[in-house]
Amino acid sequence: MDVRVESMCAAVASNAYKQLLPHEQALLTRFQSNEQIQSYVRDVVGNGGRLMQASEQIGKILRMVEPISQSFANSIPALYQPASFLWGIFGAVVHVINKDNDAMDFTLQMFDDLLTTLPRRNTYEHFIAQSPDLQLAISNLYREFVRLGLRVIKTFGRGKVGILDRLKWKRDQKEFQLGLRRLKHLKEKVDLEMGIASSERLERRYEEVLYTRVPPAIEGVPFPLRNLEPSHNIFSIPYPRNAKFYGRQALVNEIHQNLSHEPTTPTPLNFVALCGLGGSGKTQLALEYAYKHRDSYDACIWISCDTTIKAAQGFTDFARKLEIANAQQQQLIAVVKDWLCDSCKNWLIIFDNAEDKKIVADLWPPTAHGSVLLTSQNQNWASADNLTRMMSIESFTHAEGVGMLQDILQDQEGGGIPTAAAERIVSIVGALPLAIFQLGSYLKTTHSTPDDFIRRYQKPSKAARVDSWDEATPLTYQHTLATVWKLAFERLPPDSMLLLNIFSFMDSDTVPDVLFLGGPENSHFGDIDLFQDAMRYIRRYSLVIHVSGNGVAQGHVVHRQVQRYTQSLLNQETFQRALDLLVRLLRHQFPRRPQFDEPFDPFTQEWQPAESWISHLVSINTALDAAPFMYNVSEELVSIFLDGSVYLWESGFPGQGRNLIAAAEKYSAILDGNALSRGIKTFAACILSDMGQFDEAEQLFQDCVISEKQTMEQLRAMGAKATMDHEIRLANAYNNLAGIQCCQGRYGDAGLHNMLSLELKQRWSERPNVKNLIGLSYSNLGNLHGRQGHWDVSAEYFEKALALGQSENSVLRRALTAHNYGCMRLAQGEVELARQLLTKAYQLRSEKLGDHYETAGTLHMLSLCHLDLNQMENA
Repeated sequence: MDVRVESMCAAVASNAYKQLLPHEQALLTRFQSNEQIQSYVRDVVGNGGRLMQASEQIGKILRMVEPISQSFANSIPALYQPASFLWGIFGAVVHVINKDNDAMDFTLQMFDDLLTTLPRRNTYEHFIAQSPDLQLAISNLYREFVRLGLRVIKTFGRGKVGILDRLKWKRDQKEFQLGLRRLKHLKEKVDLEMGIASSERLERRYEEVLYTRVPPAIEGVPFPLRNLEPSHNIFSIPYPRNAKFYGRQALVNEIHQNLSHEPTTPTPLNFVALCGLGGSGKTQLALEYAYKHRDSYDACIWISCDTTIKAAQGFTDFARKLEIANAQQQQLIAVVKDWLCDSCKNWLIIFDNAEDKKIVADLWPPTAHGSVLLTSQNQNWASADNLTRMMSIESFTHAEGVGMLQDILQDQEGGGIPTAAAERIVSIVGALPLAIFQLGSYLKTTHSTPDDFIRRYQKPSKAARVDSWDEATPLTYQHTLATVWKLAFERLPPDSMLLLNIFSFMDSDTVPDVLFLGGPENSHFGDIDLFQDAMRYIRRYSLVIHVSGNGVAQGHVVHRQVQRYTQSLLNQETFQRALDLLVRLLRHQFPRRPQFDEPFDPFTQEWQPAESWISHLVSINTALDAAPFMYNVSEELVSIFLDGSVYLWESGFPGQGRNLIAAAEKYSAILDGNALSRGIKTFAACILSDMGQFDEAEQLFQDCVISEKQTMEQLRAMGAKATMDHEIRLANAYNNLAGIQCCQGRYGDAGLHNMLSLELKQRWSERPNVKNLIGLSYSNLGNLHGRQGHWDVSAEYFEKALALGQSENSVLRRALTAHNYGCMRLAQGEVELARQLLTKAYQLRSEKLGDHYETAGTLHMLSLCHLDLNQMENA
């Protein structure tokens, strides 16, 4: 150390010593080294002292003080020798704050903040002689360190803290913050000097540090099954164990301590919430716990709570593990919840990314036993009534972060990353686990030296601040993870960037490759080699995670922050290009709703692919709402939103369907005069009707009738004749209006509009498809008269409907008619006739649908007939 700097530090120590009381001066001679302070802390903790909760942070500060102390190691020992005084003043501080809980936390944090203004090095021996700025930085930090220690001792070590003491402390805080800013400025200069020395390039190529997500295989077996018993461990976790999980076993054990119970004994429900900043490793902790302790539970279920649809899918996946399939999602959820309540006592549910409490509340099993592990950024889970423990998951400690980065880069040429460089990088990214993982992957990929990376990273043009987090959680480090991605994005070729732009619109958890490989032949990525080359660059920089296995189509998972960063790069041109291409690809994959043929059923084989794509439609809608500039919409976009809303409605999600149909309405209005507007209004009304909003639904159905009548009047005014399509659309509008009026008990209005519908359809009765529609009108009239007790008239219409529905492509129409006819006969008291009709309906539905909730509904009504006929065995 330079003699002048050492003399200045000695003068600072001497001046401080004179301000201490005799018993405070005695403390300085008690603590003359790191080891003496650690020994004192261990003794206090062993005796149950208050330092137990702060021992880890004290250890961290001592490690940071060590290289500064070593800088003065060659100086002559004396009372005011800088190194001895450094340990003495901090030892006295530790002794003082042990008596004051209020002072402990913020005092230690201030020392932590102060010490982090110096570059992290095990030693400064090789740099001090060549760096005047480093000498100045150490001397200034020494002065601030001693001043802070002196303030703490005077304020909190001399009896009760009065109002004047608090005011003085607050006033001195301003000077302390100014000192921190000066030190940070010096740190930047020192970092630059120390970084220039290293120019060695890492030569080995990148080996991806990714884990593979393996979705569960789908097995369909008849529904419903009853009295299911947990004959074996049912493990419904959609990801394999992370082979790169680093450290944190103490946290895993802590989770188990709060969730553990005797597997064979029913116990009160245990609920642990893991809360913290996005990227802090909450999901990986939950995953590691599930695998490590899977044998402690009879059943483990993973629920992704990003949206209602994805959360419901988690229950659907588990139902398949129970060998339950081909049921409506809401029914599957109910069956699984009943199973957890009645048949299984020792289960674990993991609710991942549970930001919305309502989603979790709707899926929470109504039972007092079992275990729940939840991950969320939402700190409000701390107030949950049934919470066993909330664990705040923070970033790694500095040492853990350095260890993880070195572990990732251990196979690099030259023995991996030097400790000093790893410490600098971990400090920059704030020891956030996801950031360390991502940054380590980048260093492997680009073969950059750490110093070259840090030098570029600290340039304003390369490291603009990006607020890319979901909630207003304070960041614990200066730069965001998005800045690291920016460096990788600059190296992506245009096709790779186009793919990421498309991904930015999609559900980040599920991007199947078949969307691109199975798209139209003339699409941009119709060439498999082009697509794979583009993906290779994206995977290289760890911007996506590859998914494959168990016979499931391969694809990729995109991290949400990568997605947000990509969105921030879009301009009007790139936004429009990505949107148009994605809509075209999805339109090619997403089934189209039928017009006049079979009744729409979302569980048929034709519509099974819709389950894979529906979450992407929801994501596109969200992205469009958030777009910062104008964009053009196409009829393809409107049509796919319409079909998606119909699928959601028929699947039992009218609320989600309403969001998509509202988007379809908005964009349809932009495309003035498009042919889809009528269908949009119709299904919007159907959704409102199912949600019990009858007045709003009726108004929309009335609008549809008026619109169709105006179209026909315009044709007549032009001397043109209405086509079949025109009249059938009006007939369907009358039919829908009649349906809502029947639900409201307005049987007269419903009868009138049903007859108007029937009259229009009969004009085209020779057309095969129209015959099915006429049969639907007869069936509707049968239901209407049955509700009013007009049994003979009702039966006459049902018989006409059955007589018309004899073609092969109307099996489900005939099944529906037979079912409704049987229900009418049962209400009339004609039980034997009802049994015959319902038996026919059951046969038709079994033939066409197999084990399906509609088949089960007919079976239920058939059992009531057997009960009334006293045929108990058949019932």
